[in-house]
This record gives sequence, C-alpha cells and structure tokens, in this order.
Amino acid sequence: MIKMFIALGIALITTTIAGYYDYKKNVVPDILWAINLIASIIIFRLELLKNGHLQIALMIFFVMLLVALLLKAFDGGDVKYIPSIALLTGEYIGLTILIGGLIEIVYAYIRSYIKKESIWATKLPTMPFIFIGMLASSGFEIYNIIKLYM
Repeated sequence: MIKMFIALGIALITTTIAGYYDYKKNVVPDILWAINLIASIIIFRLELLKNGHLQIALMIFFVMLLVALLLKAFDGGDVKYIPSIALLTGEYIGLTILIGGLIEIVYAYIRSYIKKESIWATKLPTMPFIFIGMLASSGFEIYNIIKLYM
C-alpha cells in the first residue's frame, strides 16, 4: 500500500504542475509525463505487467489519440500526460477523468451561456480539471486504504 501512496503523491505533484502550465501557457511540458513513466517503472517494476496499469494506460492513450486526431479535442500534451497518470494510479484514472471531465463540461456550459457563444467555441485547458479530478479520486483511494486497515 505504501507504493500506492507514493504513486498518488507523484501523480498529484506532476498534475499540479501540469494544471498550472496548461492554464497559464496552454502547454503541458513533456518532462512531466516522462517523470510519471519513470516513477511508475521504479515503483511498480514488473508489477506493471500484472496489475493492469499498463493496459489501462495504453487503452486511454489510443482512445485519446483517436479523439485528438478525429475531433481535435485534445492537444498533444494531454494525450501523452493522462495515460502517464494511469500508469501510476491504475483504475482510479477513470474516476479522475470522469470527475474532471464533468466539471469541465459544466464550466464550459456556464461560460458559454454567460458569454453568449457556442459551447464548442470555448477552448479550455484540460489539465486544471484533471487536477481537480485527481484530488477527488486520490481522496477516495486514501479513504479506502485507511478503511481497509482500520
């Protein structure tokens, strides 16, 4: 379980940095997904092949790549970074994306309503919302680990 705490801590730190850069400069530095990749290899080693994190990350990468190519919905940094979080957090990436995505959709709708423009014309940075989702899903994970040992 200590491995999961370390992995969540690294994911939260890099997601915080990614959220800041995406909000301020509309770019996610490549070094952040590389840090997540290296950290997941160091923390989980051969377990990456057994625990399903690698399969989840590859599935998310290919789905996001298809969406990015077909719909132009994501930029390159998002496509590389979000699967790297999946390597560290595993199945909790689904909750992260769900919470972050829902908050982003609600925010985009409210913003487009106030500005009287199409919701599709609203270009928002994704990482700040993924950060919020990461905080929520990490809270659920920590709660479940504490509940398990009490």
